[in-house]
Amino acid sequence: MADLAVQVVTPQTLLTPTYAAASGGGDAFAPAGIKCIVHVKNAHSASWTLTFNDPTSLSPEGAIAFNPDVSFVIPNAAERMFSLEPGRFTNPANGKIEWTYSGVTALTIAVFRLA
Repeated sequence: MADLAVQVVTPQTLLTPTYAAASGGGDAFAPAGIKCIVHVKNAHSASWTLTFNDPTSLSPEGAIAFNPDVSFVIPNAAERMFSLEPGRFTNPANGKIEWTYSGVTALTIAVFRLA
């Protein structure tokens, strides 16, 4: 799992975004309590699924199975942006938002926040 740097977009400067190749074991970033945007680009001929880990939601009483993780499909030759609130998805053990992919071929990603 690779840690991605959060790129800050400010009103005074132009940002030239930097995208990283998606990591086979997933990726993460430290939101530092601030809402961030995850931008995913899929240049592959197949769709990939991105699954955000939800380590904070509690299982309903009496539930036999419970998985609050949130998944999104990134269609082939497309890109998607996700706005994430830090509370629900931040792992309290390490302070990071973490996710995995169904595949990483031709998948690039970047994380942004507004100043």
